[in-house]
Amino acid sequence: MRAELKSLHSPDADLPTYVPLDPSSFSLLVQAMIGPAGSVAEESFDLVLCTPDWLRSQCSQDRKPLFGAQHLIVNHYDYEQVRSSIADLCSSIEGSDWAEVASKLNVYASWEFANYVSEP
Repeated sequence: MRAELKSLHSPDADLPTYVPLDPSSFSLLVQAMIGPAGSVAEESFDLVLCTPDWLRSQCSQDRKPLFGAQHLIVNHYDYEQVRSSIADLCSSIEGSDWAEVASKLNVYASWEFANYVSEP
């Protein structure tokens, strides 16, 4: 089984038309709707899209280390490049079932069901 990017969304911006105020230093929450390839099913995987300058500014604010999991780091904002990078990642992930595929994707973007525990 493989993953497939179904759509991208941000609660903070219209991704296809987004223009950062400072193109060299920005961050933006992106929600990738991903599901099994060939299926209409989808689940949310969240990541922070940001530039190296934004990361640098976050570290310099209090001089403490910054954890970097579930970030996509870009030099500039290009919607098509972001979309194709996430789509390529999805198509490169495979597993025996959706739970395995989604767990692997969770390394790159926070899966909405990562900590879900079903009741017995």
